[in-house]
Amino acid sequence: MNAQQLVVASERHGLAWPIRYVARTGSTNADVRALAASGEPHGTALFADTQTAGRGRLGRTWESPPGAGLALSVLLRPLLPVEHAGLVALATARVVAEACGPEYGIKWPNDVLGPGGEKVAGILAELEIAKGRVKWVVVGIGLNVTAAPPEVPTAGCLRAIDGRERDRAELAATLVAGLLRASERLGRTPTEELEAWRARSVTLGRQVRVGDVAGEALDVDPDGALRIRDASGVEHRVVSGDLLPGAGGSG
Repeated sequence: MNAQQLVVASERHGLAWPIRYVARTGSTNADVRALAASGEPHGTALFADTQTAGRGRLGRTWESPPGAGLALSVLLRPLLPVEHAGLVALATARVVAEACGPEYGIKWPNDVLGPGGEKVAGILAELEIAKGRVKWVVVGIGLNVTAAPPEVPTAGCLRAIDGRERDRAELAATLVAGLLRASERLGRTPTEELEAWRARSVTLGRQVRVGDVAGEALDVDPDGALRIRDASGVEHRVVSGDLLPGAGGSG
């Protein structure tokens, strides 16, 4: 992988700005947050061949060894009210799952899973709010392409799951182009983007547990919250947390 390959792939996908390349960094999200603060435009993206201090949801780490995965962060400036900000991460998961293939699904809120439940991608969205609207969002994607971290028993990689070889530059450009389209759709018709997420969900209709709340996963609200109906029929809204299988089913 090199910078020129990313330039060519960016041009092939019609991106206004070529994806930037660094051989090694601590966190692509931290780097792109700095670019956002300095006024870089919508669609600015950074690919790192090696990421040593990436962050996932709930404070977890996500490292990307050389050549094994995809560490990508994208700056979005969507026309989006604050109450819909949670949809950005969901939309990103939908874009990633579609780029991986038809057999990949989404575990709420934004873990992309293989058909056997293997986690192949994690997503972290960080944003800044101004005057009741989303000023910018930096979306970080960590995707295991040819190898998965051996210390994580539930992790998987694309090549081991489906045997398909992927060009990482092409994959990165596909994701950036998809995110730009999703960002535009979120600004116009967020319900359509939410429907697209539901179509990829492996959570809805299952028995799940998030913290102290357990029951059937009913739906996702426009702010990204998961609605769960417990055994007594009471509905709960869960905004964040680890989703685990509930009694009698898998999440």
